Amino acid sequence: MNNSRFVCSAFEYVNAKSWDGRKDNSAQLFIKIGAVLGRIHTLSKEYKPVNVIKRRSWNEQQELLQADTLKNHSAELYYKYLDFIGQMNDEDKAEKNEDNFGLTHGDYLVSNYLIDDENNITVIDFDECEYSWFAADLAICIRAYLFWTENPAALPQKAEEAEMIHYNLLLGYGSENKITADMVYGLEKYIKMRDYIELASQCSFAPETFDEYPIEKTLFEMNIDRILNDKPFLKFSTARAEKLLTV
Repeated sequence: MNNSRFVCSAFEYVNAKSWDGRKDNSAQLFIKIGAVLGRIHTLSKEYKPVNVIKRRSWNEQQELLQADTLKNHSAELYYKYLDFIGQMNDEDKAEKNEDNFGLTHGDYLVSNYLIDDENNITVIDFDECEYSWFAADLAICIRAYLFWTENPAALPQKAEEAEMIHYNLLLGYGSENKITADMVYGLEKYIKMRDYIELASQCSFAPETFDEYPIEKTLFEMNIDRILNDKPFLKFSTARAEKLLTV
């Protein structure tokens, strides 16, 4: 038919399980997950788009473009966001280079890779792929493990777990790509960016919507509390990870 568009997709079957099907929180698996992320970013450095529409930049995220929904909660939250996004835009202009910025997965978390019995990892769901800081993928990965659980309120008790995950992800990452200081010291700002993305979406709904989703309600309230009171996501030692910068 005239003026019609057809989209064809091809998929390869992967004999693997989701994270929920594995329930494996071992250091060895986190090393593997970090190595796969490092490999993705190494390939990103080599990718040069030709005659195609480029993927979006991090500051073109739909939720960030519609962040005025934060006003539905409070003007203070929105002004905090404006200050934060201004700082990130300044970094975008001044501090990005080929080792810390490029085409990222954009949603590198537990639901977006499959793991087989030999711990081989297949990454899926690249629809959030965007140009951003490589450390942002790492932050999203860590945030998801620690935050999206059956009891997100237990986050303050997870400092030791966070240190282990951070170190082993970087240990694997460093086998495939350069570890930057941002990946060791700068995760907080990328976690906060994710907080704002989620909050901008959540604030577009009526508050009573959360009554049906207690975990999402707890996450929402914790995000709000951290931002309005300038609290870190989680304080944990980076001493082990720091040593990887000199390797």
